[in-house]
Amino acid sequence: MSANEVRTAVIQYLGAEPEVTIECTGAQSCMESSILVEFFLQQQATCSGGVIVLVGLGANRDELPIIDSALREVDIRGVFRYANCYPTALNLVASGRIDLSGLTRAHYKLEEAVEAFKRTQQADVMKPQDVAMDNVVLQSLGSHVVGAMQND
Repeated sequence: MSANEVRTAVIQYLGAEPEVTIECTGAQSCMESSILVEFFLQQQATCSGGVIVLVGLGANRDELPIIDSALREVDIRGVFRYANCYPTALNLVASGRIDLSGLTRAHYKLEEAVEAFKRTQQADVMKPQDVAMDNVVLQSLGSHVVGAMQND
């Protein structure tokens, strides 16, 4: 599909140009077309005043239609992997707004951390992720460490 065909399909689906575009490929052409499909035809992929979030990482340097972005007040935001996500995610879990019970097979107290990590070596468990938690979050989570995650 061309950039214009993608733009047309998105507008047909949403009924308007998107206010937020999340670009996950990191490909130069995709990042460019998330801002602008065709300047002279006034075809933009993200509406004026909208936001483009660049999630995908491509080359160290890319060219983007920055002037068009500035003229149309389109904000470009970058996200690098998990930076600044842990505090928000942990607070959502601690508040009960996110239910993770379906993801876990077992819970371990902090004192049982060694046993929990040994459990991750078994074949039916996904690899553990390192998570940094502060004392406040640990207390609000009942001092439990999430152990073996289900392997689906």
